[in-house]
Amino acid sequence: MASARDQADADAVIFTVSLTERQRRTLTDMLGRPAVSLSDILTAETGRRFDQIQTRP
Repeated sequence: MASARDQADADAVIFTVSLTERQRRTLTDMLGRPAVSLSDILTAETGRRFDQIQTRP
């Protein structure tokens, strides 16, 4: 993961799974860049958690 991050010259690493605060801190420290989850991004944009957004079946 670190190698791919360096090759992409990424400013952050985005995970598709939700991260706990501890996971977020640990991964940020390990990777040297902010680690965020997709639900974090959607929450920041919509003010709602991703798993609270209802979709049609």
